[in-house]
Amino acid sequence: MHASSTIALWIEWFRCVELLRPACSRLATFKWLCIALAGFTVRGDIAGVPSFVRALGLKDAACYSLLDLFHTPALQGS
Repeated sequence: MHASSTIALWIEWFRCVELLRPACSRLATFKWLCIALAGFTVRGDIAGVPSFVRALGLKDAACYSLLDLFHTPALQGS
């Protein structure tokens, strides 16, 4: 896949994810949601949150913030 088509794919991916912004009470929560969804998108194994951290090249400390995302009341259901 060429770089331009990869970029186009990620732009479309973000346009879809952006629709979830109203579900997050804070911008920081939305950013962590984007990171979690990107992790689901690109991870190479199914070892949970650590696989997101590895796939996205994040620092190990990001595990705690991502785990918090899955237990936060800041995500609102409809």
